[in-house]
Amino acid sequence: MQDLISPHADEEAGIRARIQGKSCALVEAELLPEFFRGLRDPDTSMGTKIAIGRVLMDLGNLTPKKDATPVQHGSKFSVTINLPGQAVSQVMTIEAEPVETIDGIAPRLSLGTVDDNDDLMGGLDG
Repeated sequence: MQDLISPHADEEAGIRARIQGKSCALVEAELLPEFFRGLRDPDTSMGTKIAIGRVLMDLGNLTPKKDATPVQHGSKFSVTINLPGQAVSQVMTIEAEPVETIDGIAPRLSLGTVDDNDDLMGGLDG
């Protein structure tokens, strides 16, 4: 097993880190200004501008991750409240539709009476 580990692993890692640092400095000092000039030049083809944009997205780590969870769009939201000492997790879902406003003020939303809410809370107070 010891044969698989290079005796110069720390030195190689240091060299790799220095090369990465110098590469970043070279890209920033020399390549980025050329990219920006190319993007602003009206004679640059659209295909070249798209390629430059993709390289800039990769350099800036802005490329969307393929394994990322898709984001749901719309008027829904979720709130999670973790209460200490609760052995059982309880989920309560409240659904609502967007409401019309009257002079920019939305009508109040009521979840029912106090007695009705006791059932919704599932005995959290005791």
